[in-house]
Amino acid sequence: MTHHLRLRPELLGPVVEALDRAERRAEIRLRGSSMSPAFQHGDTLRLVPAASGGLRFGTVVVWLGASGPRTHRLVGRLRRNGEPWLLTKGDSLWRFDPPFPADRVAAIVAARVRGEAVIALDRGWPRIAGILRGVRSLGGGVIGESGERLRKGVRRLAGWPR
Repeated sequence: MTHHLRLRPELLGPVVEALDRAERRAEIRLRGSSMSPAFQHGDTLRLVPAASGGLRFGTVVVWLGASGPRTHRLVGRLRRNGEPWLLTKGDSLWRFDPPFPADRVAAIVAARVRGEAVIALDRGWPRIAGILRGVRSLGGGVIGESGERLRKGVRRLAGWPR
């Protein structure tokens, strides 16, 4: 039996953990196109708890942003004041998401469900493809961020409004 419910974003992580303990699946429907072409608007994403230890480069995570849950690829780790922070980016976007504390990750995307096809993302070719998409996304983000800084610098030097 499938239950569809709306819940407050901060409850997503605890619900995924509770369902995992009960050996039930947690799934969400993807909205938006920031993860295309790997994921399409309307795909169903099967989630596992973030505490399962799968926060690896190229993994797709669901994290709690200021505007609600976001589903983007993990492309970097850093430390701020001794605490682990993460850097993510949508595959089809040019800019990185703002870095955020690792404890804001609510879940890890373990599989993509499209129609009858279920693709596990944590092993084999899908895992390799995730790493390669992470490399491409990281490179695109560096280029996007550099271009934005260059644009702002030129506007400032020219005395143009931002």
